[in-house]
Amino acid sequence: MEQQLNVHDKIEYPPMHTAEHILNRTMVELFGCSRAITTHIDKKKSKCDYLLPSSPGAKMLAEVERRVNEVIRRRLPVHIDFLSREEAGKIVDLDKLPVRAGNTVRIVRVGNYDACACIGKHVGNTSEIGRFKIVSYNYSEGKLRLRFTVVDPAAVYLQDVPVDHFFTIASESEGIFRNKGSKFMAFAVPVSSEEEIREKMEWLKKKYFDARHHCYAWRLGVGGAHFRTYDDGEPAGSAGKPILRQITSFGLTNILVAVVRYFGGIPLGTAGLVQAYKHASIDALSHANIVPAVLTDTFLLTFDYQNMDQVLRTLKDMELEYTDRCFENNCSLKVKVRQSLSGVLLHRIGRIASAEMQA
Repeated sequence: MEQQLNVHDKIEYPPMHTAEHILNRTMVELFGCSRAITTHIDKKKSKCDYLLPSSPGAKMLAEVERRVNEVIRRRLPVHIDFLSREEAGKIVDLDKLPVRAGNTVRIVRVGNYDACACIGKHVGNTSEIGRFKIVSYNYSEGKLRLRFTVVDPAAVYLQDVPVDHFFTIASESEGIFRNKGSKFMAFAVPVSSEEEIREKMEWLKKKYFDARHHCYAWRLGVGGAHFRTYDDGEPAGSAGKPILRQITSFGLTNILVAVVRYFGGIPLGTAGLVQAYKHASIDALSHANIVPAVLTDTFLLTFDYQNMDQVLRTLKDMELEYTDRCFENNCSLKVKVRQSLSGVLLHRIGRIASAEMQA
């Protein structure tokens, strides 16, 4: 059946529009209110009106701004689904959708954070939004009006993020996709080395030994250049590459995504396989807890006992923790520091008599 969308006569700016969806979900979660009762989206400045029993005040609105930017930093993919009105009504509020809108509803999903019926244009990933900023607000007779904008929406990511900063997942997560009897089970795993990846894949192959295919993609390190895909007998490019594209779409590294396929007896074709591995990966990553992380260096510090106060004061000033300490005539300890600050620590320790750093 051909999909038919509602007539949409507004010209909307995708970064601002997706930011409005994130703002709506944040307001609902923070204040327990409904989504905006009226919205105006514009490239320079937009506004939303919310029904609230009292004014939230500047402090709470600063928290709203912080939370919206926190979601943006998670680099969530933005997906479009077309569902029947009955199916859509199970996951989103359709009270504002007119009956004449038809039986096909377009759902916009911002990762696993928000889902909303919408016919407007959106970015493909929250990293394309830029920085969200509340410009002004006013409250009158139970209605809060927020005016907001997005700064540098063309940026791939916020420019003040250090080069040793990246996003990964906090723990393992799973997803599943079914099509024509075939079952695609996806597993997203945080990893830090190729050895970990080999061990995890060996474990998966043993546990799901009766599966037809064990496909995967992984990426390690900052910069995106260290990665691999594997199709495990599927047509070339139909499994590993779709998995890797979702890792890229979510903006993640130090991660393995493996998809185990049980064949259902009906061939899906290359295009069908691409979609199956894509959606299985999306499901696993959408259930993951995405967290910021940094690359670190570990150093062994050695110094004379008489200089211990200077060394410990330096570590405290830089908010660094240490382990394996030995405080005798010849002292030593291990310290972990983010890579972007390693040079600073080396310089400061180098100014202390008798103190040395070894990687």
